[in-house]
Amino acid sequence: MADIEIVPVTLYDMDWADMAISESLKRGNPVLARSKEEIKRLIERGNLLKALYHDAGSSNAGLITLEECDGIAELRTLCVPEEYAHRGIGQRLIESLVTLACNNGYEKLYLFASERERGGKTLVEFYAGLGFHDLGKFLKEGKVNEKEIISNLSAIGHPEWYPDLQTKLLNYCYGCQKYQKNLCDEHAMVKIF
Repeated sequence: MADIEIVPVTLYDMDWADMAISESLKRGNPVLARSKEEIKRLIERGNLLKALYHDAGSSNAGLITLEECDGIAELRTLCVPEEYAHRGIGQRLIESLVTLACNNGYEKLYLFASERERGGKTLVEFYAGLGFHDLGKFLKEGKVNEKEIISNLSAIGHPEWYPDLQTKLLNYCYGCQKYQKNLCDEHAMVKIF
């Protein structure tokens, strides 16, 4: 039986982290490209975790990042190589990231998940199964889906969190090609601790 250990990525692992993200992008997974400078910044802050898969040796089996910006915590990158898929590694990485966010003083964790299917479920369904609330599709017809998102935030008792998502839009979405081309299929999601 294999064991999964979640540990911080070190500067020694920087090339591996860069390759893991690049490989995930090549496979068409919905992750953001990261420069080596961004990877180094995440490592130095302790916000880049990796899974070690112990089975007749140890192998790097996935990574996840916690992005902190303007008081908002966001899961931004989750990569698990195909050869380690469906072994619970993604779930363990997410659980560890939630713990990291809690330890850093956050009460909630946002993510944006595409409607892409993986393993018979959409990513939105996968994250919902881990306790994330689906706030709705972030953009509809080229505009922020404000009414539905505020309604869904109200349903979980927190309509006042909408400005967090506006900050996300200003900081990241405007620079995204999917946003610029009106191709964004991402759902805003949040997990409350």
